[in-house]
Amino acid sequence: MKKFLSLATLILTVVIVSSCASKKNDTNSNEATLFANNWRFVEIANVSIAKEVNGQIPYLTFDKAEQRYSAMTGCNTVNGTLETSNSKLKFGLGMSTMMFCENMTVENGFKQILEEAHSYKIIGNELVLIGRNETVLAKLNKYSN
Repeated sequence: MKKFLSLATLILTVVIVSSCASKKNDTNSNEATLFANNWRFVEIANVSIAKEVNGQIPYLTFDKAEQRYSAMTGCNTVNGTLETSNSKLKFGLGMSTMMFCENMTVENGFKQILEEAHSYKIIGNELVLIGRNETVLAKLNKYSN
């Protein structure tokens, strides 16, 4: 009986340590995926985004080395500082070009969620930006330009 309990304890310990290690790898994998791709806006605040806005594809990209983000909203470019850690995300101060376009939906929506974004999830080819109260702020898909 004592051997059985020792073996069961050993197996349980290995399972717990393994599950903790895989969680850490998932987080690192998510961050690598975040920075390795361009992300096309498909939804902001539950509003679907057309593939092209004002003749351009609206997208978001992240630069790990510079800790910056850059977005093409289909009208202007918006960029600024970025902080990420363990699926947490914080968009910092930035700047934008200031052209007026016929369709400003993506730009206005993205600027509204910049301060609200708190974390992210990557599920397959989809990046989900999440607010502090766990609401989905935006959905983006991997995209090659």
